[in-house]
Amino acid sequence: MKLSRNLALLAVVGASVLVSSCGGGNDTPAGSTPSGSGSAAAPTPTPTPAPTPRPAFGFACGAPASPFSGQACPRGNAHYFDEVNKAIDQLVAEQPGIFDRNDQRGAGGYRVLSIGAYITGVVTNMEKMGFCANYDGEELQVKNSNAFNDQYHILLSTGHVRRGEGMYRATCEPAAFPAAATVPGQVPGCALPGSRELACGREPSSRYYNDVEWAIDEVIRTRPELFNLGNTQPGTNWPLALDGPAYHQALVTVLAQRGYCGRFDGFELAIKKVNDFNEQFDVQLSSGHVRRGDGIYRSSCYPAAF
Repeated sequence: MKLSRNLALLAVVGASVLVSSCGGGNDTPAGSTPSGSGSAAAPTPTPTPAPTPRPAFGFACGAPASPFSGQACPRGNAHYFDEVNKAIDQLVAEQPGIFDRNDQRGAGGYRVLSIGAYITGVVTNMEKMGFCANYDGEELQVKNSNAFNDQYHILLSTGHVRRGEGMYRATCEPAAFPAAATVPGQVPGCALPGSRELACGREPSSRYYNDVEWAIDEVIRTRPELFNLGNTQPGTNWPLALDGPAYHQALVTVLAQRGYCGRFDGFELAIKKVNDFNEQFDVQLSSGHVRRGDGIYRSSCYPAAF
C-alpha cells in the first residue's frame, strides 16, 4: 500500500471528535425603531454567509489527525467488508455510466470507465454511512475512530472492480490517516479554492479537448513570438515552442476566456471549471514542438488536482 502517498495528500482539519455540530444563526432582528418614530425601521438584511468549503477527503467525519507513525499494518479480520461492498453497489446504482457492466471479472466486478469518479464515489458513500474514508493511491482506507483503520484494494490492475475476500488487505493500529499536510493554495486568477485529488485516470473521452485545441490555435495565432514557425514536427504543422513555460501560461490565459482555471505543473497542462474534477493535457512533445491530436488528453483527476 502507498501510505506515504497519503501522508502527503491531505490537510489537517482541527477537530477532536468524530461528529461535530454546527451553530445556529442569530434570530434577533437587525433593525431598530428610530427615536420619535411611530413605526419600526425596515430590518437590515442579514448577509448570506458564504458556504463552508467541504473538508478534504478523509476529514469529513471530523476526526483529528492520526498518531500513526509508520508501524506495520498486518492482515487480520476485516471490520467493514460489508459496508465497503454496499458503498460500491450503491455507486453502481447511482452512477452506472462510469462502469461497463458488459465487461466484468466475477460477480459485480465491472470494468471501471472513470477511475477517479469510482474512487471518489466509494469514499463519498462511505462518508455518508458515517465513516472516515480516504484513498492512499492504491487502497481504500476506512475508520470510525483513530484506534485503527482497515485497508481495502477495490480496483484490479485490469481496471475492474475488485470483489471477494481478497479485497480486504490489512488493519493499521492506530489509524494510518489522515496526517498533517497542506491543501494546495488557490491558483492566481482562479475563483475556485485549491483542491486535492484522490485518484486520476484516463477516461474514454475528454470533456475539454476541443477547447484546448482551440486554445492552441489561438496562442499560435496571437503569440507567434513564442514559436519557431519554420521548424515543425516532421509530417505535421506543429511548430517548435521556444519557451515551454511561456507557451503553457499563454494557454492558461487564453482558456480563461472560456471560464477555465488552469496551471502548468511542470509536465502537463491542468484545467478545471469546477472542483469536482480536472483534466490533464500533454501539449508539448519531448522535442519541444507543440503536440496536437487526441493523445494530448492524459487523464481526469477527482476531485480537481489543484
